[in-house]
Amino acid sequence: MEQQISRRTVKQCLPVINAVYAFFEVQIVAYENLEKKDELCFFHLEKDFGIPKLLSVGYIFGEWLEGSDFICNKLCIVKTNKKAKWLDFIRLLDKKINGYKVDTNIIEISLASNGMIFRNINGMRYSYDFKNDGLKKRIIAFLAEQNDFVQTAAIQKYVKSTNVKSFSDAVGQINSIMEQKLKLPKAQNLIKSKRGSGYRINPLYNIILTD
Repeated sequence: MEQQISRRTVKQCLPVINAVYAFFEVQIVAYENLEKKDELCFFHLEKDFGIPKLLSVGYIFGEWLEGSDFICNKLCIVKTNKKAKWLDFIRLLDKKINGYKVDTNIIEISLASNGMIFRNINGMRYSYDFKNDGLKKRIIAFLAEQNDFVQTAAIQKYVKSTNVKSFSDAVGQINSIMEQKLKLPKAQNLIKSKRGSGYRINPLYNIILTD
């Protein structure tokens, strides 16, 4: 029996993202002195959506806000530049949301316990067998269950890899194999890396772990 154990994808979170966006929009329009505040929190929506879903939205916001004058700290948006305007944050969020609504189709990938990974496109199955490469299979399976970046050392400990270079090489090989064998979009690696943060599955992909 197939069981989905993957992280929440951007597409799955869009209804909650839209609700949080509407909450922020109302706050910005309704309160004249809001610009004096350095943070806006959305934990008040816990009763409507629950903390796990809001945290997933927070992870997504964190990535979207990278390089801007704002960061997401758990369930709060914080100004890193006190001169930044909340209206700029709303505009940035609006652009990101519209981009995902129009352009992003989540790509579903299945990883079986025997190491076979595959993707179906228009009735065609593209696959690769990691049966004889347990390290790569363990890396993908572990990251598929995470919601955000995971530090390299933590991943290495879980997948039983003691050499940083070998681990890094394995991630690079996974990305290369997946692009070639599963026909993944170029420049959209299955596994993303971020200096100081570690690795995660690209939000464009939804990995389903099966028996």
